[in-house]
Amino acid sequence: MGQTLSFFRKFFGDQMFAKPRGTDTYEDLTGRTFLVTGSNTGIGFALATHLACLQPAQLILAMRDLKKGEVAKDSIIAQTGFKGALEVWELDMVDFASIKRFAERANTNLKRLDGANLNAGINNWNWAMTADGWERM
Repeated sequence: MGQTLSFFRKFFGDQMFAKPRGTDTYEDLTGRTFLVTGSNTGIGFALATHLACLQPAQLILAMRDLKKGEVAKDSIIAQTGFKGALEVWELDMVDFASIKRFAERANTNLKRLDGANLNAGINNWNWAMTADGWERM
């Protein structure tokens, strides 16, 4: 019993309170383009901020709410001094028409895409359907 308790203390302690090792990344992203969905809060915002520190040529914040996107954009610029092209694009992952518009914009406007983090998501407590007839999750 003592070994089991010791394991759980260590495991949950590491999960809850340990700091990641080796998180200082200094890769030069000059000339590259990155896309982060769900980038106005949480992990998506943290990743977009970190990418901005690495100075890519273009960083695209893709999200449903453009007003929240502009707030996130201003915050990222204030925190990092980002000098590249930081753009907010509308993308609602539960709306096929929005996805198609986003894809067309990307095909038309992007010369390259070096990385994409598809972080957007929602957590519904109740089952719901999208306008296109799919489960909203």
